[in-house]
Amino acid sequence: MSRTRVNATRRRLPVAQRRDEIVAAAQRLFGTRPTEDVTIEAIAAAAGASRALVYRYFGGKQQLYLHALLAAVDDLARVIEPPPGPPLSRLRFAVSGYLDFAERHAHGYVALVRGATHSAEAAEIVDRTRELIAELAFEGLELDRSQPRPRLLLVGWVAAAEAMTLHWLEHREIARDDLAKLLIENLLAVLPLPDQG
Repeated sequence: MSRTRVNATRRRLPVAQRRDEIVAAAQRLFGTRPTEDVTIEAIAAAAGASRALVYRYFGGKQQLYLHALLAAVDDLARVIEPPPGPPLSRLRFAVSGYLDFAERHAHGYVALVRGATHSAEAAEIVDRTRELIAELAFEGLELDRSQPRPRLLLVGWVAAAEAMTLHWLEHREIARDDLAKLLIENLLAVLPLPDQG
């Protein structure tokens, strides 16, 4: 392909928009391929940007990968923050938001959840995400922070929710609403609420 033709497919965008497009392209590619198989060239092509621009904005593949993970965490945090209300309503809202995020951003979700195996920095981001989810559940369910048992059970539930959601994204054996009910039932089986109204 000639240089003129490659440049014709690229368009000049504001810096923030171009960075967002590069991150979105990186999330798609990291979510569908092993990280070592994703190249800066492939990300640049998917984003309609030059390889040099990707390096300029992100420094390299590892930095871009971490940036893509952080962007996914920010997006997830926004959609699972429940409004005030009864604990069970807050739980339903958060689980629905979690599944909405996983479904709408399947590539980013897969990259986020599987990211812990790629580097210490990625593992830290994924661990912070899990802690964020557990903390939101603690607050939303109004659990007693002085007891270690609820936190341990929440950590286990978050891991189960991740595994179940990944499996669901790949196989779609049940409806999304059925998965949401199953996740809620799973949590309430190990951490029953005093008032489940």
